[in-house]
Amino acid sequence: MRSIRSRKNLSAICSRFCEFVERDLNLSYSELARKLGYANASIFTRVKRGEGFLDIERLDTLVAIGREMGIVVDLQWILTGKHSSSVHLYPKKLSKWPKLAKFVDRLDEETLDRLEQTL
Repeated sequence: MRSIRSRKNLSAICSRFCEFVERDLNLSYSELARKLGYANASIFTRVKRGEGFLDIERLDTLVAIGREMGIVVDLQWILTGKHSSSVHLYPKKLSKWPKLAKFVDRLDEETLDRLEQTL
């Protein structure tokens, strides 16, 4: 029973990851593979099938890539399906406002919550 539930969880995580890449990242899987340090994009074939996922170091690199591009990588949503509170403050892409993205990244949770309520 546990392996079935784990497989369903992995499949859901993989589905959200692919949705994020295709909707928000604006990179091909080949480009993303290269930026994450993979030799080719075969990992993403497994991810699309729900058969494998990125390691924690690559997820950290994904967040850094997103920041460079002005895009919020909501790992909480990818991994659990629940959005983190700070993501709602961002437009889909902040490439036009990198200074704003850096500013919001430095805010503490309490300030982010108050700002979100104000908006």
